[in-house]
Amino acid sequence: MHVSVGGNPCKNLKSLLYVPILFIQPQLPSEEQLKIVSDQIKKKWPELGEYKCIDYAEGDINGDGRLDAAFVVDGAFGEIEGEYGYNYPRRLVIILGQADGSFRELLHKVDIWDRDAGGMRGDPYRGIHMEEGCFLLQQAWGSSSGGTQTELYRYQNDSLELSHTTRVYDSIFTEDYDVTICEEESGEEQRFAIIMEDGRRMTRGGLENGE
Repeated sequence: MHVSVGGNPCKNLKSLLYVPILFIQPQLPSEEQLKIVSDQIKKKWPELGEYKCIDYAEGDINGDGRLDAAFVVDGAFGEIEGEYGYNYPRRLVIILGQADGSFRELLHKVDIWDRDAGGMRGDPYRGIHMEEGCFLLQQAWGSSSGGTQTELYRYQNDSLELSHTTRVYDSIFTEDYDVTICEEESGEEQRFAIIMEDGRRMTRGGLENGE
């Protein structure tokens, strides 16, 4: 999967809304990749005991022609204060390939939610995707009503800077399966109803206009 529209990477977010929701899937790294990230983790968190890598993605995020890798690590990292109070978050470790074959860590402020933050829907983590200039993170929460949040980061100034946050809210407490899409930066919202017809899922838009 490439996060691009018409060859224009990461430009048209609205056209990409359903791409990460449908296609981001967690995957596991190879033994060699695990050893690389394990060395980085031991250097940065020497006090850390047991941990596991729950997801992996690769791509040339800084555009230098060398392969970079991102790892989502679950372990006892200690209590920190997040946006919604205290939790024990996972960590996102991104390493950049160097000309001599070594790796260095890319510093960033991307938060991975705790495994219990998804409510009745279980683990909120959905997946990551990385390619040149862009990084996607998707997490979800809720029960009969809830949402899926996709964050788009751009690689800038040797770090990751948040570009867009898109939340897709859904609820079964409507006549049809209701979905609200909200782009956080602009505050724009659009509602849809997803209905079943002849066993196929179809989308109807413009509910606020009575359509």
